[in-house]
Amino acid sequence: MLEMTKDDDRAEEALRASERAHARWLNALAALRDPERPTAEEEFRRREDEERAAFRQFMSTRAFRRDHFWAKLDAFEAALIEDLREGPSADSALLLAFGGIKDDLLGFELMV
Repeated sequence: MLEMTKDDDRAEEALRASERAHARWLNALAALRDPERPTAEEEFRRREDEERAAFRQFMSTRAFRRDHFWAKLDAFEAALIEDLREGPSADSALLLAFGGIKDDLLGFELMV
């Protein structure tokens, strides 16, 4: 029987954190874009705020697997397209996303 070390436990928790952050963002994005949801201004703003917070959490959570990295890159592309279409966001989310992706690349470089 293999015994997990503290490093294994930390790596597993980091992987789960990345998965939770990605799932939170996907759920928030789906809620924001769901045509069946109420469109009252206050409710829409709440869903929009949740999507932005989830995006920021996802982008600032280190990717430990390549598929997580690619998911972050896809999210960055979607946010960039949205900013180009709607105008720049006031919260510098794209700058945070770019920094998070660079951090992931450095992390993968150190793993090789």
